[in-house]
Amino acid sequence: MLALTWLAAGCTPADPDDAPQVETHTRSGCGPLTPARVAGPVPAYVEGGVDRFPNDHAACAATWLGVARTGFVAQGVAVRGHAAWVSGFDGDGREGHLWCTVVRTDLRTGIAQDRRVLRDVPLPEGTRSCRHAGGITVDDHGLWLVEAARLWLLDPETLDVEHSWSLQGGVRGSFAVVDDDGRLGVGAYRSARRGWLDWLDPDALVAGSATVIDERDVLDHVVGPSHAQGVFWGRLGSRQPGLWWARSNTRCGVLVGASGRRGFVPGAEGMAPAGRDGMWVVSESGSRRYQEAGGRPVVPTLVRLDVADVRSWQRPECSI
Repeated sequence: MLALTWLAAGCTPADPDDAPQVETHTRSGCGPLTPARVAGPVPAYVEGGVDRFPNDHAACAATWLGVARTGFVAQGVAVRGHAAWVSGFDGDGREGHLWCTVVRTDLRTGIAQDRRVLRDVPLPEGTRSCRHAGGITVDDHGLWLVEAARLWLLDPETLDVEHSWSLQGGVRGSFAVVDDDGRLGVGAYRSARRGWLDWLDPDALVAGSATVIDERDVLDHVVGPSHAQGVFWGRLGSRQPGLWWARSNTRCGVLVGASGRRGFVPGAEGMAPAGRDGMWVVSESGSRRYQEAGGRPVVPTLVRLDVADVRSWQRPECSI
């Protein structure tokens, strides 16, 4: 049985060309990052070190994913111990480059241990493929992988598909999260208006025979902010756990929660707990796709933050 872990991730909006530059400040903590504290193979397209970002005093460690040197664009992360499952897509621009990809890696080295591309998967209702891989999370049932119109359940060891559901009736998948009651949250990204999160019962999904998820399966509906790329369930310095939303583009990151807005990792997508007061964040800003486009900060694929003092972090200095 798998230990319960929480995370979420989202999709990629268009980036404004006139996004403001971010000014950073030094505060006490374990950061900022230095190249020596970043594990994994540094991609050939990255020159120099890593860039500063708001509240990077809390950045304690980071990892370049081994597949970062390819066209892989990371979108979500689930963590258990030293193992991480990162979801994303191939951003090289060739035909079929958006097929969902899941990579299992060792956080200490960034070395990929296994990789699965969900293309032409045989299912009872016919062959289906997964595109974009907006979010991934893990619970006792396995790995939950979500895309815009479909939810997948994978075996975390083999990455084989165990179940698949079509999302209909307003239920949309851009990111996913599991709370401490075991509910599965599937969230929708929107740029022009507020997004949302629908809570589902994973036990009922796995036990049932239905292959469609719609509004009749929704336990609760939560309205979230626009540009939400991911959501985190946890305490983050408070007594009661709750939802914290990551809003971002590849130049800017904002963390939104009960205590307001905080400056965050640029390009932030998925988030996952790292111990009692830690958080792993996956960023797409450092991917080859966006680094070659220019004007994006160099941020490792995975960044571990100490979030114990998140309520005292500075407010964002960029607009999104």
